[in-house]
Amino acid sequence: DECDDNSDHQNFSISDCVKETVSEFSELAEIKGKELISDIAANINICGSEVQIRQLMAILLDNAVKYCDENGVIEVSLKKKKHTILIVKNTYNNVEQLELNRLFDRFYRDDNVRTAGTGFGIGLSIAQSIVHHHQGNIKAENRGDGKILFRIEF
Repeated sequence: DECDDNSDHQNFSISDCVKETVSEFSELAEIKGKELISDIAANINICGSEVQIRQLMAILLDNAVKYCDENGVIEVSLKKKKHTILIVKNTYNNVEQLELNRLFDRFYRDDNVRTAGTGFGIGLSIAQSIVHHHQGNIKAENRGDGKILFRIEF
């Protein structure tokens, strides 16, 4: 919230940014027994802060690795339609018990359900702030298939 100026915004390849961040998390996912797959369209550019988008990806992938079911699957996709659409989803059998509307609240952690990880409960709040700083939208969804999905549109 302290950095509301756009002086660091420039045109960059979000395709490369997402691909590189997924690559950085692939070994951690494998060590934790998770499968990390991606479908990233090439040559998608946005105007923004590459540093912040990398931070956004790190937050989303860190959460996915922490909370993905044992032997689960993490999926990352990036597409360009009317808007640039980034999706990070993972298997999470307890998704029905989550209060999805509260996940972006600062310091919110549903410790009865999300006990697999450690942290302070501010990651998704920071992610939301980054997305809003880029005039985008982020939402968490439960599609009824035992997966939690984070959808970002720029």
